[in-house]
Amino acid sequence: YRCEVSGVCTPSLISNNVTLIVTLPPSVLITTAGNELALPGDTVVVPIDVQNFAGISAIAHTLAYDTNALTFIEYRNLDPQISGFVYHAAVDGNFHFQWLSLLPVSLGNVKLMDLAFVFHGGHSALTWILQPKEASEYGDANADAVAAIWINGSVNEASATTIIQQPQN
Repeated sequence: YRCEVSGVCTPSLISNNVTLIVTLPPSVLITTAGNELALPGDTVVVPIDVQNFAGISAIAHTLAYDTNALTFIEYRNLDPQISGFVYHAAVDGNFHFQWLSLLPVSLGNVKLMDLAFVFHGGHSALTWILQPKEASEYGDANADAVAAIWINGSVNEASATTIIQQPQN
């Protein structure tokens, strides 16, 4: 590539040939709460999926839900590489999850865990709490925040009627 510099003064200047190097930003970590259907009284299991999970040493998640529609039971099926210090609590419609490790973990694109709830009917948004920033964030081995995208989910009431075959006439 060459660069041309022009302006009020003449003549324009042309640079020597150079190589242009484009550095792409690192992959952004994406966290997604699933969208599920359930009937009242069901235990509904909501997956928490991650993409581009690399070099992570700390997790802080806060996920809000409607306590009129859902009662938190437990988190389950936590990826086995997420071991060591784990804290969780469900308080006033917020599920809190924290994890810390001295050794960074790289999972790639996987299900991080499942959240199990009793569904009471209706609808509940599953909304990541992003303020303050410490409510939901990831950290690397240097305790620096890792860029992340947070995708909300939901639990909705399913229809009890399921059509399994249409009549011929």
